[in-house]
Amino acid sequence: MLSCLPPWALEIYVINQSVYFVSEHNLFKLNNHAEIEIIPTPKTTRSSCVDGKIYLPQRDGGIQLLHQDRLIDLPHTQWMDFAKTGFIFVQYYDHQRVILITNKAGIYLYNIDLLSSRDFGSQTGSAPNPPESIIERVPSELNAELQNTRLSSADRSNQSGYFYLSTDKGIYCMNPEGRLVQIINKNMGLQNELVFDTFIDKDHNLWAGLNQGIAYIEIESPLTVFDKSGGIDQTVNGIKRYRGGLYAVTSSGLYLLPKHRTIIDVDFGFELIARGELFNLMNLNDHLLVKLRNTIYQVDDKKLVELAKDPNHSTDTAFGSRQTYRFPRHFFVGLYPADLMIIEDQKTQSNSAQPSIKLSETPLCIKERISMHPQPSTKPTKRPLYSNPLP
Repeated sequence: MLSCLPPWALEIYVINQSVYFVSEHNLFKLNNHAEIEIIPTPKTTRSSCVDGKIYLPQRDGGIQLLHQDRLIDLPHTQWMDFAKTGFIFVQYYDHQRVILITNKAGIYLYNIDLLSSRDFGSQTGSAPNPPESIIERVPSELNAELQNTRLSSADRSNQSGYFYLSTDKGIYCMNPEGRLVQIINKNMGLQNELVFDTFIDKDHNLWAGLNQGIAYIEIESPLTVFDKSGGIDQTVNGIKRYRGGLYAVTSSGLYLLPKHRTIIDVDFGFELIARGELFNLMNLNDHLLVKLRNTIYQVDDKKLVELAKDPNHSTDTAFGSRQTYRFPRHFFVGLYPADLMIIEDQKTQSNSAQPSIKLSETPLCIKERISMHPQPSTKPTKRPLYSNPLP
């Protein structure tokens, strides 16, 4: 029964209980009566299937659309021959448009919705000319980037709407706006950058067919390593979440991972917002504080607001810090080498359950600094924690 099929089929699709075999010169349909139908086509390069319609880019120019076993020439695609565009991959974009991803000519959106039902029902096999705006180029850095690669396939995630483009330089991840958000290559652990095809499984993980072997990529992986490429190449001494952002103190400064950034953003990583050796982030009444040299600062997004100075000890480093229910107005900071700093929030009342509304409007007061160095003594001694008792 299948002896009339070509020696090879470029692609195979199942649509409405029929099987379609795409070859270079013909389209073969195996219907549910086990009959083979032959639909002649010009010289086809690579085909794609979107919403039950088969798109057939032609080597000599134009894209044909198979709809209800009838070929329609898509208007304003005649210029798209293989010499100008290379391979063309068609994917779903939204309920009105498909996206055309080409190797040499860039990325385009084609509005299938402008082809009316009357056009699809035309007996001529060619739809009347809609406006030229039916096809528009997507502004994207990938328009130039893909020209320097060998594009092998394009896949789309139904969950995120992101596109994964297989090339000889790894897998390019593009968001729906056409922005390059990630390149999965050897730098990210891909053992071979020559990628021929990708597949997204039901768990939304990516499988990649490589020149040697298969790679399994957990797109939603919970583990991300931040190193020099992620903005931090120093020892991380402390991390705190504050107002949606993630702050990290290191031996070289204060870093921020903004709340609006996600792992799929191309600029996903930490930003340096203050230089200096830091060892601790401190919370006081729902505010984030940091001690840099001789000054206590409140962290306000990417800015540091000065709250209090410690003029006598400019180089001491803040390590541990703690606020207690017994003394809600006071903040205890352990300093290197062996001192204890007590900071007072002068606006918050000791009997108030609510924190200060705006800490920067009420400068903190360094109430006292107590040396914890052992004193020479022949017997244990006791002394009050404060020179003046806490209120």
